[in-house]
Amino acid sequence: MVGFKSFLCGLLYLASVGAFQNPLAHVWTHAVPTEMRAVIDPNLYNNFLLDPAVVAVVSAAAGAAAQVPRIQQLERDLEQAHTELMEMEDQMVDKIKILEDQLFEMDTEFEQQSAREKKKYDMTLREEIEKTTKKLKEDYQFSLDIKLKDAKSQMLSEKLDFVNKLTGDKQSELSLLRLQSEKLQVDNHKLEEALDLSRNELEKMKNTPTDRKWWKF
Repeated sequence: MVGFKSFLCGLLYLASVGAFQNPLAHVWTHAVPTEMRAVIDPNLYNNFLLDPAVVAVVSAAAGAAAQVPRIQQLERDLEQAHTELMEMEDQMVDKIKILEDQLFEMDTEFEQQSAREKKKYDMTLREEIEKTTKKLKEDYQFSLDIKLKDAKSQMLSEKLDFVNKLTGDKQSELSLLRLQSEKLQVDNHKLEEALDLSRNELEKMKNTPTDRKWWKF
């Protein structure tokens, strides 16, 4: 690549000094030393100038020299494109870094938000559980109170029935005892009357004449 550039620079020099107006003559004048030109046969020089191969080579060199500015411009464009590409690559790396940082921040924020939402959900769920538990306890206590009242009412009713039955039995027994007492009173009264009658009879017997007495008291 360096040799090609040197060759192109040489061609540019030749072009700058007007070598391509008569390139072979210019080569003879500037490239061949004066001492050599003095000893070289002029016919050989003329043959050299008129040689088609030499003319073709020199013409190709002249055409290549004409492309040197374009090649240099292309090299400058390539270097500029390379520089711009490197700058774009650096910008792309910076953008990727920014996007990665933003993505990390979004992930962090999402995790924090998820943690807050989870905590909020847990608190809400805990409150709902506490409310439900309290409601169940209240309902159970209310149901228990109702059942307890029903049980007390049933027990009181059974107790009243038992008392009424017991009282009824006692009243029946008391009535029977009263009847028996009244009967005993009647019988006792009859016995007292009989006893009084017997006593009267005895008194009468005591008061009878002596000769009629057959026992002594």
